[in-house]
Amino acid sequence: VVTVGLVPILLLAFGRLSWVAPAVNLALIPAFSLLLLPLILGGMLLAAIHPVLGAPLLWAAAHVLSWLWTPWALLAAWPGAAASLPALGALAILALCCGVVWMLAPRGFPARSVGLLLILLAWTRVDMAPGTGALEVVMLDVGQGQAVLLRTAGHVLLYDAGPRMGTSDAVEWVVEPYLRRQGIDHLDAVVISHADVDHSGGAARLRQVMPVDDWLSGGMPPFPGTRPCQAGMAWTWDQVRFEILHPGIDYSGSDNEDSCVLRVVAPGGRVLLTGDIGRQAETALLAQEENLRAEVLVLAHHGSAGSSSASFLAAVAPQWALASAGYGNRWDFPRPAVRDRLARQGSALVVTGDVGAVRVSLRAGEPPRVDGFRCQTPRYWRAAPVGCPAKE
Repeated sequence: VVTVGLVPILLLAFGRLSWVAPAVNLALIPAFSLLLLPLILGGMLLAAIHPVLGAPLLWAAAHVLSWLWTPWALLAAWPGAAASLPALGALAILALCCGVVWMLAPRGFPARSVGLLLILLAWTRVDMAPGTGALEVVMLDVGQGQAVLLRTAGHVLLYDAGPRMGTSDAVEWVVEPYLRRQGIDHLDAVVISHADVDHSGGAARLRQVMPVDDWLSGGMPPFPGTRPCQAGMAWTWDQVRFEILHPGIDYSGSDNEDSCVLRVVAPGGRVLLTGDIGRQAETALLAQEENLRAEVLVLAHHGSAGSSSASFLAAVAPQWALASAGYGNRWDFPRPAVRDRLARQGSALVVTGDVGAVRVSLRAGEPPRVDGFRCQTPRYWRAAPVGCPAKE
């Protein structure tokens, strides 16, 4: 009853469910109620008379809690103990809540099995993947770093894995929860643009929590088994072509300049992802590629002034320029000079620090659709977001 009753709350608050909760509750609720709680209350009452009198019971309570804690902490750390589930829509949430209430209604309530049917109905969902030939790009809001998800009808690629801070990283905070809630439990490929920690910081954790068919990287590989990016590599998924444009055979020795540059060509438009390349790599790309035009450009180096030169932006001529930059970052990315260059040529700039995660939808015969998460889901405690994509 406790487990079923908590399902809607756990899903709405955390987007996760524990598969071992029924067994754990079956053991811990009696243990806490019949053993631990009497020891604590008895110890507190006796300690109110004199601390020496309450000490033995509180000592016993501490040891009982320690004995109970260790095995359950190990069980909670087991990767299969809990799982993130796909996000539910408003109707699905309503069906889930009604189903739980119906199932837990007092004995004699008619047709309680209908509650189970409503719960199962809540998990029936429409596939979120785009159609064949369509491309969905989601630049996740990972702070001062980068993680971009590219999805076709049947395949998913992650470009960069976000930053790491201490023992935690963006895969734990943002990337894995987002993937799980989208119903994605497997990646066809991961491209780490280069070794800088704001791009590769979550790679090690991602390798542990989710199966990945193919790893590619520019510069120093994050771990053995990663294939180096090299210009000329290409593949097609669901009528969408993926091309590695840089680096070539000759490496510069600079992680930034050797970033893996990925171009994605879909019937609805092109996307160019540039890692942290600077002027040197931009010049090389201008020399080797006759046509760099792309409707959507992911700005190099989060909008650093050392990248996105006027000649490079003119060659790409993006309708939309996306920058993954933390709110109020100390480098002031994207830099004013880059903003000015984009404004002069009429490219619209969208920054994750302003609007949250950015979603781009490319479908044949339609202009690119660009949305910012905070623009679509405003909260009363937030100031009105700035820099939202203009509506047509």
